[in-house]
Amino acid sequence: MESSAKTHPRRGSRRRLLALLIAASCGESTSTPGTATPPATGNDAGFVDASASDAPVGLPDASPDPCSARFPADARFVDVRKYGAIGDGIKDDTEAIRSAIQDNVGTFRTVLLPRGTYLVRQPIDWKNKAGLWRSWMTLQGEGRGCTIVKVADAAPAFGDPNAPAAVFRTGSKTDDPACSNFGRDGDDGGGNCAFGNYVFDLTIDTGKKNAGSIGIDYTASNYGALARVDVRSGDGAGVIGVRLERAVGPALVKDVAVFGFDTAVAAAGELYGITLEHLRLESPRVAGIRNRGNMLAIRDVKSHGAAPAVVNESDIGTIVLVEASLGGGAPGGAAIVNAGVLVARDIHTDGFKVAIRSGGVDVPGRDVVDYTSSTVDALFPSGQATLRLPIEETPTFDAPLAQWANVESFGAIADDNGDDSSAFQRAIDSGAAIVYAPFGRYVLDTTVVARGNVRRIAGMFSDFVGAAKPAIRVADLSGSSLVIDRTRGLFNGVAHDSRARVAIVHSLGSTVDLTATSGPLFLEDSCCAPFAMSTSVVWARQWNVEAPTSPRVDNAGGTLWILGMKTEGTETVLRTSAGGRTELLGGLFYATGGPRETATRVVDAQTSMSFVEVAFSNIGFASYVTETLGQTTKTLDRNAGAPHGLGRVVPLFRSGP
Repeated sequence: MESSAKTHPRRGSRRRLLALLIAASCGESTSTPGTATPPATGNDAGFVDASASDAPVGLPDASPDPCSARFPADARFVDVRKYGAIGDGIKDDTEAIRSAIQDNVGTFRTVLLPRGTYLVRQPIDWKNKAGLWRSWMTLQGEGRGCTIVKVADAAPAFGDPNAPAAVFRTGSKTDDPACSNFGRDGDDGGGNCAFGNYVFDLTIDTGKKNAGSIGIDYTASNYGALARVDVRSGDGAGVIGVRLERAVGPALVKDVAVFGFDTAVAAAGELYGITLEHLRLESPRVAGIRNRGNMLAIRDVKSHGAAPAVVNESDIGTIVLVEASLGGGAPGGAAIVNAGVLVARDIHTDGFKVAIRSGGVDVPGRDVVDYTSSTVDALFPSGQATLRLPIEETPTFDAPLAQWANVESFGAIADDNGDDSSAFQRAIDSGAAIVYAPFGRYVLDTTVVARGNVRRIAGMFSDFVGAAKPAIRVADLSGSSLVIDRTRGLFNGVAHDSRARVAIVHSLGSTVDLTATSGPLFLEDSCCAPFAMSTSVVWARQWNVEAPTSPRVDNAGGTLWILGMKTEGTETVLRTSAGGRTELLGGLFYATGGPRETATRVVDAQTSMSFVEVAFSNIGFASYVTETLGQTTKTLDRNAGAPHGLGRVVPLFRSGP
């Protein structure tokens, strides 16, 4: 397979399901081998050049900020202690935690594990009291170093590596005819109705002498996240730390550390795409990240161990990997072993013979600036590597509980169908740094203005309805950013009229309206509204855009960076025009039918795009790229995409200089 690489010497249809949820070639083309691009430096690069240091790559003993997650007592979380959990590391809390999950899975509620060590001896599945798999629940700890779920040493249920068991298995609704488990053997909870599964701020410890253990077997659909979680083996044994193999995605795995196990993170399946960011992998015995078919969009991996850090094992697997420091390797080994499609950028290794071994062939060099396992597609003269737009982290904000304001203290009443807008406004204008809505249903019939001192609006996965358009308008803020997180609804949108940075995180349904003067926007784990922008700067992570519009995303002159994107249908997904810049690092376009259009359009703009089309029949996009430069239009035909399992793949398309 022809490849494009630049190295340097080591130096100092789920659309129908979504509808149910909301109610609850003909141009000239060229294919050009990729060529080298010099490494970017400084702030313009948007990354730290790990190759600039000769220091060995290693990992800290523990994750930072171990006890940072705090929520008000009146947020209407469900405390596992009310079910009899003790959290002293001695009493068996398995049944108490299981009972809390049985009562609340499928309800959008948050089950709280307060600080403590919860001893378990049996696997815990996300099933209700009838034994049916359900989703729509959050498991919330109080911090990785404070909330620990620990398997008892030598627990029989976790002892057989040939029949491994997970401490937790999130699930998909498998008894609904509208859902599919894709012919999976048995009812293992996998499928495409795993909406809204969240796990936050805790440690899963599989103990010692539990060789058949899996830390967490996680799945989510359209929106869901595993974030700020440590998964540890007490003695290094265990099959998998984080398993992502049951029709997972789109979903976000972020700020996750795995210590030990044969494989730290295991992914599989051709659907639906997974976004992973800020991973720390310590001493995996077989592989750090193993992929058997899915599309993985990955940024920032730090690993240490003799085994390969990344193994793209299947020829239908696609990995886009940017920014990795991979250390401790075997002298004759490769840090990344690839049998599928690989786009890699800014890879620093220590201890391995080479950074990449693709198709059984070593790619020279222990550090890699840009690499593509296939040719770089272009329709006009262009650069031959990813666009390298600057990358910024999604803003976060927390504050002491004394600075949180409950909207119910200002007159809001959940679940009564009355207008809560004025209560929300009074809470915002109270001067509190964080305004929160305890779990429930709230009506916003008048636009709420985010202004002044507010830095975060926390929805607690409440449902927001009402006539206000927009539901929230972000105006002048005294701080530099506003975070709106854990919301459902907000279908009438958020208007970003501020120069501050606005982040919308873990959100179902929020539309966003931008103006020519809007400040930077961050979208993370966002579903499912269409999006348009002009002069703004936007960073999007785990972005699921399914609304039946064409294009789904329209960038007319702005700067758009995307890590992990999934969509459905065959209408145009992404249009970039009017001098706009778009960088798509890993997209999964699920061709479920509809008008057959080109997948992406480029009009006098710059783009770099890596994406996979998955089609279970001949129904697919009419073409992959239609690009216009001046008065000339060319098309990258669908047949130009390399066959890729049940679809085709464009490893890297580049337009513009």
